[in-house]
Amino acid sequence: MPPASDGAHDAAGGEAGTGASSPAAAGPQAAGGAWLGERPAPSGNCTALAQLLTKLAATAASAAAADTAREAALLQLQAAAYSVYASHLGGGVRIGAAATEKLGLFGIAATACYQRYDDLPAGLDPTRAFMTAVNAAGEAMDWRQRQQVMEELPRMFSKAGLVLTALARVA
Repeated sequence: MPPASDGAHDAAGGEAGTGASSPAAAGPQAAGGAWLGERPAPSGNCTALAQLLTKLAATAASAAAADTAREAALLQLQAAAYSVYASHLGGGVRIGAAATEKLGLFGIAATACYQRYDDLPAGLDPTRAFMTAVNAAGEAMDWRQRQQVMEELPRMFSKAGLVLTALARVA
């Protein structure tokens, strides 16, 4: 069953009062109007990663935490962000493409965020933007900080890979 209107959008997903209810504006509805169903519960791996990232973010933002604890949390967050994003640029894109095709998500414009990159300068692809940002972050760190991130990457890549498992099963 589709969610109730939030007042800004009509029942078909278009903006209220505009009549915009094209398949692209229909939200999680198939082009024929069939609802795609309830969102599945996150896997245990997804929940565990979300809890870890929440804990790290809280430590990194805590004024009560020691400077060394805040820095360690920030470096772990950086390793996590890198591993999740790199995993999705690689295998995640392939898994996502297969799942998207199998679930018929192209027809409802559910893949627009993977086809258009409006936030990037013209001609800059997501992989190049990612490499530029990673290089800049690395240059801003001292040797010890880079080493901490490198030591954390295998653990975070493992966690990021486990997150993709549920999507891979659908594909």
